[in-house]
Amino acid sequence: MSDEELVRACLRGNTEAFSELVERYRDAVYGLALSYTNDFDAARDIAQESFIKAFLALRTLSDPAKFGIWLKSITTNQCRMWSREQRPHIPLYTLNEQEVLPCVPRPKTPSQIYEEKEMERIVLDALAKLPERTRQAAILFYIDGLSMKEIGEFLGISPSAVKQRVYRARKHLKEEMMGMIGEIFAGRRLPEDFTERTVEEALRRGHEHLKQRRWEEAREEFRKVVEALPDRPEGHLGIGLAANGLVEEQKRPGGEVDPDLVREALEELSEAYRLGARDPDTVWTLADLYADTGRHRECAELLEEFYRRAEDPQHALEAGWRAASSYYMMGEYERAVQCHREVLGLVPRKAAPFHKRLETYYYGVSVSYYKVGLAEVWLQETEELMREMKDADLFQSFLYFRERGTMYCRLLGWYKEAMESTEEFLKIAEASDEGGMERRCWISTMHCLLLEAYGHLKEEEQFEGTLRTALENVEAYEREWQRDLRERGEGKVKERFSQKEMSIDKFYRKYVSACYHNLGCACLHVGRSDTAVGLFRRALEVRDSSGTHFLLSAALLAQGDRNASLFHLKEAARLSPMGVLSGELKWAFEQVKEFAPVREDEEFLHVIIPSCRS
Repeated sequence: MSDEELVRACLRGNTEAFSELVERYRDAVYGLALSYTNDFDAARDIAQESFIKAFLALRTLSDPAKFGIWLKSITTNQCRMWSREQRPHIPLYTLNEQEVLPCVPRPKTPSQIYEEKEMERIVLDALAKLPERTRQAAILFYIDGLSMKEIGEFLGISPSAVKQRVYRARKHLKEEMMGMIGEIFAGRRLPEDFTERTVEEALRRGHEHLKQRRWEEAREEFRKVVEALPDRPEGHLGIGLAANGLVEEQKRPGGEVDPDLVREALEELSEAYRLGARDPDTVWTLADLYADTGRHRECAELLEEFYRRAEDPQHALEAGWRAASSYYMMGEYERAVQCHREVLGLVPRKAAPFHKRLETYYYGVSVSYYKVGLAEVWLQETEELMREMKDADLFQSFLYFRERGTMYCRLLGWYKEAMESTEEFLKIAEASDEGGMERRCWISTMHCLLLEAYGHLKEEEQFEGTLRTALENVEAYEREWQRDLRERGEGKVKERFSQKEMSIDKFYRKYVSACYHNLGCACLHVGRSDTAVGLFRRALEVRDSSGTHFLLSAALLAQGDRNASLFHLKEAARLSPMGVLSGELKWAFEQVKEFAPVREDEEFLHVIIPSCRS
């Protein structure tokens, strides 16, 4: 294939064209670099750097037929930069003696090594005395026996001009020196794995770009790795992670997610997984993308495969819980419970901390147990695990009592049991000094369950009293917020649930807003839409949130304010572009009963369904 055909094939994604271009020009580039540097190690580095630069800029080459000339200009520029820097040479990689010198039956003596190094110096000094053009032609001719035609094409001159320059070089150098040049160059050719080493360097740079969150640069670096070595997972993984980083930036409130970028991230991560990238981080990222795009079945199947072969018990439990949650999202409750039971059977009871095992029962898994008539099994098993957790901290207790209270109140309709469970946690919280800055939010969540229970039981006095207590708790939370800002300023704190660091102000905004939001939810659940609207508005004064706009939209619709409801639904979609793309917003729209009157309304559907928005 011609250079033009190879370049065009490479740009179309032909995975072999990259390697063929490297193989075709590696010695020419190396020889040209050597003619400038007079240093074999520096020439190797420049050759590698030149290929990396060329591959990264391949799409800028206007005439693919002139690839060789273009590559020569890149190499020449790299050589000039090397000359300007004038600093001690540090090789990109170190060659061992077997790569540098011809193989011999036994190790060389110090005197032999000295003699060969001295011969090398004499040869390079002699070549350095030749005129630049003559030196370039001579080195390219001797470096690997390139033909006059190949040298001419690379240097942009005719074969006869190459022949004249090589002749002049021979004329200036003695016959003895010509033999030495052939011997030295034979031992100093580029190693066979030069292409692979070049790709390894590109990989290193790509990973550095990922660390620095330079997504576009990382994406380009890893694309070249894939073109060179398509069967290695690292390149596909790098492209996928870089594309996913760009998607995460687009997810920010008001952003617009590019479906093609999401597709690229999914395809590349899937290919990396197929080629053997089975580490947990790769699996979690791929699973998140599947979930974010509404591909819950693929997400579940990926996670099932992972937990069945996972060596780490905690990774297996997390994968099992997430797989079960995916089946829950599809409404396949029996499959969700089967999946959960399977992973519990695969992980021995004492192989992971009890709280990790207990956490697999939460969220959609608890609903799935209820849906298939196994709520009492869920209650019994979670109670046993909680009993065995003799060292449970306040956060673990909160998770347990919240889930238990939700099962009692929202699923089974056992309101008295819900109140008893909630009050038990509040007593534990009152006696404990754990929880730090999140403590009041946990208490507020339990107040919400009490409100729902009292609301369903029509106990007005207890409802109003609990609402006052809950609001006093949140107002105290706001005072703590202002105090901490005065005393700790711009300090950072780590969120317990996600382990993410954030500023003190951002932390309080998130949690104080959540308190008002959750209280609004509790009021909405018991038909108090007027109170809910006020609480949702207070939450939005603290922090703009897609979820709060969504439920405020539902509460306003319950009050008959269609226009205001539509406005806040649009705000929910604007702040969560991925929620629209994944279908999550549509799923929630179908679950919330207040939206029932507008389920077929085109204006509302246009907001939440991607196909209607395009």
